[in-house]
Amino acid sequence: MRALLLFSSLGFAAAENGLNGWLRYASLPCSRQCHSNVPSSIVALNATETSPVHVAGTELQNGLKDVYEKCLQITYNKCKTSSSVFIGTVGQHREICGAMNDVPELKEDGFWLNTKGENIYILGQNERGALYGTFEYLSMLSQGNFSKVAYASNPSAPIRWVNQWDDMD
Repeated sequence: MRALLLFSSLGFAAAENGLNGWLRYASLPCSRQCHSNVPSSIVALNATETSPVHVAGTELQNGLKDVYEKCLQITYNKCKTSSSVFIGTVGQHREICGAMNDVPELKEDGFWLNTKGENIYILGQNERGALYGTFEYLSMLSQGNFSKVAYASNPSAPIRWVNQWDDMD
């Protein structure tokens, strides 16, 4: 009996090791309603592979694939008009797609997230802000949160601090 308990508990201990931390995109059991709320494409407003906007587009693509098993194509520097997620800076959006009137004032590394219309906008004051906004949007989706929001988020401190509890050195 003890051996059976020991072997059954080993499966639970090996299931999650915590290394993926907050970047773990576990699939969600949901109905077709979930998939209908996910956009059909991603528009990254910078095609340079080392830019935070390019990384944000790739991260959003990977997250949606893992969470909803839906693979979206990424388009670079083109203004699509139907059911897209736009990721970039306010300036990049103005240059490629035209100005948007309802974007509030953003501080350095701040972002604006708008999911109220057919398109979703994740626009940062700079490219790091767009990356932070993408992770905010991914956090919402991975929790099954499809609420329609439009808000700006500006950092309260110039340095973002991460609690590296897994690095004991």
